[in-house]
Amino acid sequence: MATSTLPILLLILLVVSQKHMQPATGAGGNETDRLSLLQLKSTLVDPLGALSSWNQSLHFCQWQGVTCNNEEEERVTQLDLKLRQLSGSISPHIGNLTFLTHLILNNNSISGEIPSEIGRLQRLQVLVLFQNSISGSIPPNLSACSNLTRLGVAFNSLAGEVPLQLCNLINLQLLSIPFNNLSGNFPSCFGNASSLQTISAARNEFVGGIPESLARLRDLGLISFGANRFSGSFPLQFFNSSSIHTISIIENQLTGTLPPDIGFTLPNLVHLNVAYNNFSGRIPGSISNATNLQAFELGHNYFHGGVPSLSKLNRIQFLGLMNNSLGSGGVEDDLLFLHSLTNSTLLQGINIGLNNFSGELPHSISNYSATFVRLSLRFNPMITGTIPAGLDRLVNLEQLDFLGNSLSGNLLVELGMLPNFMTLQVQNNSLSGSIPSNIGNSTTLLGVWLQGNQLEGEIPASFGKCKDMEILYLADNNLSGEIPPEILNLPDLSRVLDLSRNRLSGRIPEEVGSLVNLGRLDLSNNVLSGSIPLSIGRCVRLENLNLMGNLFQGSIPSSLRTLKEVELNALANHTTNSSSIAVRGTVGYSAPEYGMGSEVSTNGDVYSYGILLLEMFTGRRPTDETFRDGLNLHNFAAALGDNAADYIDPRQDDNSSRSRTNEKQVFPEAVVSIIQVGVECSNEIARERMGISDAVTKLTAVRDKIVKRRN
Repeated sequence: MATSTLPILLLILLVVSQKHMQPATGAGGNETDRLSLLQLKSTLVDPLGALSSWNQSLHFCQWQGVTCNNEEEERVTQLDLKLRQLSGSISPHIGNLTFLTHLILNNNSISGEIPSEIGRLQRLQVLVLFQNSISGSIPPNLSACSNLTRLGVAFNSLAGEVPLQLCNLINLQLLSIPFNNLSGNFPSCFGNASSLQTISAARNEFVGGIPESLARLRDLGLISFGANRFSGSFPLQFFNSSSIHTISIIENQLTGTLPPDIGFTLPNLVHLNVAYNNFSGRIPGSISNATNLQAFELGHNYFHGGVPSLSKLNRIQFLGLMNNSLGSGGVEDDLLFLHSLTNSTLLQGINIGLNNFSGELPHSISNYSATFVRLSLRFNPMITGTIPAGLDRLVNLEQLDFLGNSLSGNLLVELGMLPNFMTLQVQNNSLSGSIPSNIGNSTTLLGVWLQGNQLEGEIPASFGKCKDMEILYLADNNLSGEIPPEILNLPDLSRVLDLSRNRLSGRIPEEVGSLVNLGRLDLSNNVLSGSIPLSIGRCVRLENLNLMGNLFQGSIPSSLRTLKEVELNALANHTTNSSSIAVRGTVGYSAPEYGMGSEVSTNGDVYSYGILLLEMFTGRRPTDETFRDGLNLHNFAAALGDNAADYIDPRQDDNSSRSRTNEKQVFPEAVVSIIQVGVECSNEIARERMGISDAVTKLTAVRDKIVKRRN
């Protein structure tokens, strides 16, 4: 019996194996799918070999990333190639995969444009292309994909306007287009796309107003329009849409107020971010009824008055109120709302800096949740009291920022008991006593700002345990004793070590030569003595060294001559963060004649002014490594001529770069004129430099022309 059935079983196995090991060769739709996939492979670069299975040895339904509907039709329904490091472009043949419902290519390096042929995929439900390098515009005929529910093209280089035709996608639930270069008005017709739940369009170049028609969408839960150029009043209708859980409109030019009943009309509100706009008015007391709220960010607006109790916000994670006009300005205690947050078990951060708050800092902040990470009260000069005891209970605390308050009392030993502490900013207060000797036990410290207080005693050697320390400011105190060698052995101290204007004595330890990455060292105005260590010449990245106002003896070490970008302020009468090495100014900025012993002069100042002007508008430092073999910033700028406008500095913040780009487009001659002034001021021959009064006259004329052209 077994013998007679063996040939039949072998025949079945042979048929099955041939079916899965060889591609279909007929003229049906499945052959079209196979060929379309091969065309797609041909336009993609595949460094990881993710498409290596796309060959003749396997049926295309078994190729990696490919899903077919069933064994009878064998049509491709899903193509998922995310996170494969693919580059190249998307072949137009993708439009032949007419059974495709999901096209997922996110997190690759694909470039080129979105093929308009995708509009032929009428069964397509999900199109996800985010985190690539795709350029061009969004094809209007994507509107033919009538079953599309998710369109995600974020983090690309798409430009142009959003096609109005996309408003016809009545099944669209998610529109995700942030971090592109899209422009124009955001289409108000999306208010008719009744299925929309998420609109994410941040970090583009949209202008005009945010359409109030979007507030009519019954299922809309998230709107994200941050970092665009929207203006006008933010529609109040959004605050009456009970389905909304997230409103993020940060960094626009929008005006508006928060309605008094916001906590009742938006019961599902989770995230409200209107920071960096022109909102005004008061913070409504009803906000505490939005009990699902996790992030409440109103910073950099014009809100005023007191902050209501937030005691019901048990899920709040971040409160951002910085840079407004909140508080009473000394009339009453404004900080009770900080106490009201002690029951918020998920609280991570509070920033209320740059306001008019007054009163004593509540000691109840030490009872915040163990999840608490950072607290900033900076520049509220009427906040008084002491640093609360018990901060060691905040085991995840990373940052305290009390810059520019009026805190008094001592720095507490608890600060040295925080295992995750990273930055301590308490400069410009009225703190007294000594720096806790155990402060360095918080070995994760990156930066410490204690300047401008009344601290006394010695600098703790325990700072030497903070191997990740980059900045240490202890200036303008009453610290005494010697400089601990331990703090000069910090390998990552790369930005600033400023111990100036104290009463430190003794010698500079030889260990100073270990600060090979340090950019600025300021030991001025102490009572340091002895000779300047030769080892200081090993600080090869030092740009600013200030040792003035001490009692050093001997000559300036010749090793300092090896430092390429160092500013040497006057060292001390007793010396010889006559030697020709006493350079007046910073190398690259100081006039050439200073290097030959010339005295400080107005002509030298004009040279420095010219170099700074060129640096501001070209974005190149005079010490740039590209300047060698006789080429310097002056010669570089002089050679630009009428092309100077093409070299405007692109490395500015968003607002500045936009402003300067506009100047370039409106009046390119202005940039040429400004560069010319910088060139004439930085002439190497002192007597041929432009006078400062002439420079001001020319720059004023340039400004007046810009204003006239704008108007």
